[in-house]
Amino acid sequence: MRLPLYARPLAGLIAALIVLCAVPGNAAAGSAASSSSGGALARERPVVQQLVCAEGRTARCGSGQILKLRGTALADVAVVIFRGGPGGADDRTAQPTEASPRRILVQVPVDAKTGRVQVRSPAAGVSRSGPVLKVAPLPVLRVQAGLVGPATFPVAGPHEIGMTVAQRFGGPRGHDGQDIFAKCGTPLVAAEGGVVQHVAYQGRAGNYIVIALPDGTSEAYMHMAEPSPLEQGDAVAAGQPIGSVGDSGDAEGCHLHFELWTAPGWYEGGEPVDPLQMLQSLPGA
Repeated sequence: MRLPLYARPLAGLIAALIVLCAVPGNAAAGSAASSSSGGALARERPVVQQLVCAEGRTARCGSGQILKLRGTALADVAVVIFRGGPGGADDRTAQPTEASPRRILVQVPVDAKTGRVQVRSPAAGVSRSGPVLKVAPLPVLRVQAGLVGPATFPVAGPHEIGMTVAQRFGGPRGHDGQDIFAKCGTPLVAAEGGVVQHVAYQGRAGNYIVIALPDGTSEAYMHMAEPSPLEQGDAVAAGQPIGSVGDSGDAEGCHLHFELWTAPGWYEGGEPVDPLQMLQSLPGA
């Protein structure tokens, strides 16, 4: 039916009002349908944007060191994937030691290879292709003549060797070393000569240094007051200053946490052993 000319504007206005009133109702109905269906909202996919080693280097970190991943939607990440070369034969995985929405801390697997780093969330799956991490090879052990001299006690000052269950090797909390108590700032020296394998900071160990010895064993010094002035690859003589006693990291009171690892060394396939007898035999003990 054709409307008279005077009625056409009124009909258009009525049609517009019907549309405006219908939109909110339809949206609410759609929302209710979605809600009543019980469908869960999709979780945001994690994104890795930057890789920073504990030593401060970007996109380069040594095996066994702590790596910081920065990005978004990282809080529920369960696995960090270290991609090696093409294919998956040399892929390695590790669980985060700490996670928040924008940051993850993880220890680089000892046999990880240079490649991209991704993360996996149980709810949102694997992140897209991540940034490349260059895994620094461990230094070749080169000890200059004369550096392997007489061993010496690592705390160069008044000290007390801890003898409680919690301070000794082993015990109920799986203590991997021996605690030696001294005032903060007391000098620390290398007990034996070798090559610096790691210098880093870790949440539990604090400032620490690991020295690889010529026979493939390693000695670790933890909770130092400040980062060691030495660098990875430096040759170290027995008795050479390496830092000072502190309480950095997860430490109760100023002390040195000293670890001794069998060959092939600290987190390179070796195992921690009780260092007490060795320490007690050193000059200055």
